[in-house]
Amino acid sequence: MKKTLFSIGLLTAVVLVSCNKDDQLVDVPPVSENEQELITTLQLHFTEVGMPSNTFTYEYSDVDGAGGNAPVADVIVLDASKTYNVTIDVLNESETPTDTLTGEILQEMDDHLFCFEIMSGDLTVSRTDMDNNSLEVGLTSDWTTGSTTGSGHMHVSLKHQPGIKDGTCSIGETDIEAHFDINIQ
Repeated sequence: MKKTLFSIGLLTAVVLVSCNKDDQLVDVPPVSENEQELITTLQLHFTEVGMPSNTFTYEYSDVDGAGGNAPVADVIVLDASKTYNVTIDVLNESETPTDTLTGEILQEMDDHLFCFEIMSGDLTVSRTDMDNNSLEVGLTSDWTTGSTTGSGHMHVSLKHQPGIKDGTCSIGETDIEAHFDINIQ
C-alpha cells in the first residue's frame, strides 16, 4: 500500500511539473531569429567604367513605409553605350540616426539576393558579387546601356531567402521593391 501511494504521489508530481513546463512554453511567443528590418531607402551609386570621377547616386525612398505617402524615386539618367559599376546601400531613415542595413545584408549574403527586372529600355544588369555558396548577391553589379536612346522602367528588389536561396528571384520574401524610371541619352 505504501508503495502504491508513493508511486501515485510521484506520478502526480511528475505530471504537475510537466504541466507547468508545457504551460510556460505555450505562453511564450516564438522568437524570430531574423526579425525583418524596416527598409525605407535604396541608394544606387554609379561609377562610369574608365571614368572614376564620373560618379552619381540615385535613390528610392519611402520613409513612412507602405500605405502612407507615395514613395519618391529619382529618374536614372545614363549615357548610351556605357558601362557603370553600381553599388547599393540599404537604409532605414525612420531611425535617428539613420540605420544603415547594408552591412547586415553583407553578413547575411547567403540569405539575400538583389533582383533587377528591366521592364523596358536598352539596358543589361549583371551582378558581380558572390556569396559563400558561389551564388550572386547583387550589392555590386555592372549596368551596361545599349546604343539605343530612350526611356524605360525597372524594378530593383531585395529578396530574403534564408535556407532556400538558389540564385533565382522567384522564391523568398521581398524586403523592398523599388521602381525606377530610366532615361538613356
